[in-house]
Amino acid sequence: MSTFNTPTQETPVSVPQPVRKRDSRYIIYALLTTGLIASLGYIWYNKTQEKDKDKQQEQQIMASNVKATEAETEYKQALLRLDSITGMNTSLNAEITAKDGNIAKLREDIDRIIREGKKDDKSIATLNEKIRLLNNEISTYKERVAALEDQNKQLNEENTVVKTERDQVKTELASAQGDLEQTKTAKKQLEDQVDVGSTLHASNFTIAGINEKRSGKEKTTSTAKRVDKLRISFDLDENRITNSGKKNIYVSITAPDGTPVTVEALGSGKFTTREEGEKFFTNMVEVDYTQGQKKPIQFDWKQNSDFQRGDYRVEVYQNGFKIGEGKVTLKKGGWFS
Repeated sequence: MSTFNTPTQETPVSVPQPVRKRDSRYIIYALLTTGLIASLGYIWYNKTQEKDKDKQQEQQIMASNVKATEAETEYKQALLRLDSITGMNTSLNAEITAKDGNIAKLREDIDRIIREGKKDDKSIATLNEKIRLLNNEISTYKERVAALEDQNKQLNEENTVVKTERDQVKTELASAQGDLEQTKTAKKQLEDQVDVGSTLHASNFTIAGINEKRSGKEKTTSTAKRVDKLRISFDLDENRITNSGKKNIYVSITAPDGTPVTVEALGSGKFTTREEGEKFFTNMVEVDYTQGQKKPIQFDWKQNSDFQRGDYRVEVYQNGFKIGEGKVTLKKGGWFS
């Protein structure tokens, strides 16, 4: 028997495909793409970082500007406080000039910092510190002003009391002065009476021309050309009001031609009378008078020129008043005189 092989279903056999080599261009493209992506990523990262940095800087600048603005606002408020204090208390400022000096220095420093315009942290910190010190000075200034105002208030109250008392004293004084004026008037009248009453009086005048001989003897004469001097005698009458002591007696001689007889070298001069004003005197005689007693006075007037013919008038003054007078007449003389 022949055997026939019946065809059986066989498992398909895979036929190996030919191996395809990878194209190197794909690798290059991949590398280029990867590099491009990396570059773009790096650029994007840098841009992002720069934006963040710029944003941070911008935020820092804005923060600095805000701080600077806040500092300047606080400074303006401090100045307003200062103006309100000084404006209401100008009368007291002179008493706190030391504080004014400190405040002025701080204001100068703050204004300089603001003008410079620096807004870094150090500058702003310095600005804030100066403003803090300024506010402290202003507070001290304000306290001092308040204390001075209290003192002024107290002084004003005390002044009101003093003025009231002063006005009362003035009223009383005015009344007393009225009485005093009356008293003064009466006293003055009494003093004037005593003054006038104490003035001495001269009497018993004797005026004679004296001729001096070579021998030293003297002879009375009325012949003008022979008269070498005038001897003037009078009495100061007793006075019970005049005090004892030295008295100045002014003697004024008037020549026949009406001119006053004065020789400055011999002691003549001027004095003031109460009724005739200023007047020349020929001689001044100091006498020691005793109260209530008569005092005889005698002195000679010898001039450095010839005596004239005519009447010589002699007036005597004491205490500004004329207290007596006398007269002597000198004649021409005869052939044998």
